[in-house]
Amino acid sequence: MVRIKITKAEIAAQSLTDEHLQSALASMDRDGVVVLENAIPVDIVDRLGDKMRDDMAAVKKVRSIAEKSSNESLAPPLNHPWVFREICYNEFAIQVTEALLGNGVYWNFYSSNSVQANEMLEGHKVQNLHADAKPLFPEPMSNYPTPAHMVAVNIPLCDFTEENGATEVWLGTHKEVRPLYWHGHENYKPLLAKWQDRAAIVQMTAPRSSVVVRDMRVYHRGMPNQTNQLRQMLAIVHSAPWLRVRNSMPFARGTEDFFQHPKLEAHCTFHDPAVFTVDWRYERDQQGLPDLCRTSGQSYGGLQI
Repeated sequence: MVRIKITKAEIAAQSLTDEHLQSALASMDRDGVVVLENAIPVDIVDRLGDKMRDDMAAVKKVRSIAEKSSNESLAPPLNHPWVFREICYNEFAIQVTEALLGNGVYWNFYSSNSVQANEMLEGHKVQNLHADAKPLFPEPMSNYPTPAHMVAVNIPLCDFTEENGATEVWLGTHKEVRPLYWHGHENYKPLLAKWQDRAAIVQMTAPRSSVVVRDMRVYHRGMPNQTNQLRQMLAIVHSAPWLRVRNSMPFARGTEDFFQHPKLEAHCTFHDPAVFTVDWRYERDQQGLPDLCRTSGQSYGGLQI
């Protein structure tokens, strides 16, 4: 797994050098993952990280969490001043995903993933190994790996270490062309057994201020957090322009002008800011209200193709 340290000159230009871009693309082709260090100012990461840790602490006061899994998804704040261009429109990530997926790349998913501190769990729990996207054309339609079509842009909100549960990735598994088998399926263990010796299995360690770009077909799993601090990361999904998914990102009214970029299109809907309480997804689910992420949204910015 290649780790690219973005230089001061690249930060000033907000662009990777050709050498670094080609290195990132080679890593995405071979491993399905690349780490871009120094991609986001640390103070921005810390501001949002502190806010989201406070949000998680507030949720813990009113409901039990992480009873069955160490992983808990809590929506990031969706209003100003908590949406940052350096995160949502990170130029280094866009440069890589555009080169990988083609002109007209778009995003329609913005969420987070948390691994609770060990004090919150009955025992150290490991997530089931899985992929977030299927092969584009699984066998028997294709016996050969196909190009990337969905890419996760992960932003660690703290330093990711082996101790605090940095995600384990099985490098190269994005080239798997067999159907996507989930935990419990009779073919799940045989599929993983065939990759056990072939894949480079590593944890996705990265200092905060990094961006980790990951092909969503890569098999991965959340690992136990053996520290006493919450481990959080953001998840943004970039998709190829020809792959249209009925999904959109809800944001607070008043943020509309934020979603403009010459290359990256955003699919959004906008709602009364009062909707977005700290635990709004859980609360809406408990009330039987529609999932705001599962609606068709308006396209903003980007190459309108």
